[in-house]
Amino acid sequence: MKTATLYDGTIKVAISDAHHYSVDFTDAKPDGVTTILGLVPKHLLRWVANTNHDAMLNRYVARMESGDPFDDSWFRAALLESKGAYTQNRDTAGDIGSVVHAFAEECIHLAGDPDFDEHVAQLMPEDKRAQAAATAFLTWLAGTKIRPIATERIVFSKRLFYAGTCDLFGQTPDGRYCVVDFKTGSGFYEDQCLQVAAYGEALEEELRGIEIIDSWIIHLDKQTGKMKPYYIEITKELKKDWEAVRIAWRAIKRNQVRHKEIRNAAKGTAHD
Repeated sequence: MKTATLYDGTIKVAISDAHHYSVDFTDAKPDGVTTILGLVPKHLLRWVANTNHDAMLNRYVARMESGDPFDDSWFRAALLESKGAYTQNRDTAGDIGSVVHAFAEECIHLAGDPDFDEHVAQLMPEDKRAQAAATAFLTWLAGTKIRPIATERIVFSKRLFYAGTCDLFGQTPDGRYCVVDFKTGSGFYEDQCLQVAAYGEALEEELRGIEIIDSWIIHLDKQTGKMKPYYIEITKELKKDWEAVRIAWRAIKRNQVRHKEIRNAAKGTAHD
């Protein structure tokens, strides 16, 4: 459980190990930014289909190479195992992302330390894909001029009642506030523009008087070890789009409750 005291010490926000947020002034739970952004398509259906297809193909090739016969029981077992391949890949990718984010946070805090290289060598992940993403992060860190204010910064909007965790809140060399988020996924997706807007808007609401226009998504490629920055200007239009998605999420959740209640009420009703 990680906690943060926000809004000049008047509100305490907590995030559980399961990534659920809570606030100390109500039993209602604020929705997480990434949960809300589940509304935005990310081509996940295609990814699920391709992952399961590849898993089945790999099992088929391995069976062919072994010379063992194909029978009904093998096909049934192979199909069942392949059906869940995407969940294993998803969880593995999530684990890699967590490892790389922890590495990045430590490195940001150690920047400028005379023994930085020695510390980095000790912190470097063992997994090859995590190593590649960590190397990509070090490339970004060596070239950035952003001054860190906070890492893994919990944010919360009282007005729209959502919470999130911003990877990096900082300032550019000319003193402009900015937010940065590191991604180890397979690419740059449309929901990520809304994500940084959500962080920026919550920070502006809490800290009052600051303006956040600059933001970056830093893609850390866990295959090539290269990094690619995507600059996102947090415009008024982008903020309005984020707010529209947040409102739509509430409407969908209300409708889910409505649907459940109607379905339950209809149980046992006779039909012609």
